[in-house]
Amino acid sequence: MESITATNTLHTIFNFLDRNDITLSEVINYGVQFDSADILPNSFDINEEWDDDKQDYEAMKLLPEKYKDCVCIRSTPDGNCFFNSASLIVFGNENFNIQLRLAVMVELMIHSQFYLQQKIFEQDIIYREEALNSGNSRIINNNYGFKKESEYISELKLMCKPNSWNSMIAFFGLASVLHRPIESLFPNTNNKFMNQIYNRIILPRQNTKDLPKCIIMWSSCSAKQFQMTYQANHFVPVFKRKK
Repeated sequence: MESITATNTLHTIFNFLDRNDITLSEVINYGVQFDSADILPNSFDINEEWDDDKQDYEAMKLLPEKYKDCVCIRSTPDGNCFFNSASLIVFGNENFNIQLRLAVMVELMIHSQFYLQQKIFEQDIIYREEALNSGNSRIINNNYGFKKESEYISELKLMCKPNSWNSMIAFFGLASVLHRPIESLFPNTNNKFMNQIYNRIILPRQNTKDLPKCIIMWSSCSAKQFQMTYQANHFVPVFKRKK
């Protein structure tokens, strides 16, 4: 799928999700009209290694010591940085960030029930504040009875926007789109709960086994600022360093 087509499709989905009384069953039924096979190339190779070229020096300052044999690679900080990182991992360039965003959206819509059954999806911390506020203001219509249906739908609506930040929820969708584990890597903080939530390996919905994981690190355009606030504003891909 061409980028312009993917962008237009995301805008169409956003307009659909913008209703205040939308239900989860409507979200699921709307999502099934899209064929994920039409969004991304049928086959692709995962890049596991990268040389020191194009490394992100600010992110490298935040990389935990146990990843000393790895390298953080620059991703464009334009709001698409999560999917820019994913595109670098899959295609070696950022050209497919919009298609990856759309594929993840479709995955999270169609399989909403699967994700909302996960205990972590009941916790406020994985949702953006905007999604939490919007979810609380929606007409309450939890037609499947999940604790965070409204917040989840609000999160999906926010995710539809190209150049928009992504929450932990995007990691879950991406793992299933790529059919392999994704490691969410968060730099060290003094907050044990935050470290536990954001540092995890997320398995794909399909339970694919024996495939190497991909790593995306929560980062900041300023390592010094992160070390003061522990607030991430950027994502970068992490690769094994080529020898």
